[in-house]
Amino acid sequence: MAFLIQPGTSRLHLALPSTTTITVSEGPTCGLLPVGGAVEAVTTTGLQWNLNQQRTEFGGLVSTSNCIVHDTVDIETSDALVFTAEVHPGVGTEWTEHDE
Repeated sequence: MAFLIQPGTSRLHLALPSTTTITVSEGPTCGLLPVGGAVEAVTTTGLQWNLNQQRTEFGGLVSTSNCIVHDTVDIETSDALVFTAEVHPGVGTEWTEHDE
């Protein structure tokens, strides 16, 4: 799954129950990709490797193999970027939440 995140703050509500061992439909693998040039500042919460006002660009830091660890992911970005997530349509995948 992929969609465009506009500049500003976005909250993503994912189909992840809040139990320790869960069946997921999105994730856990996800990524944040810059489009049309560098993204000057990205801050996230709800991921295994959160970003804190980090610059992201091809040829530099690109978050392609992050991991969703909460059912809500917050993204604050200075520029548009693409959020990607692994999808399991109709197939349950077991995984364990990561500690922050």
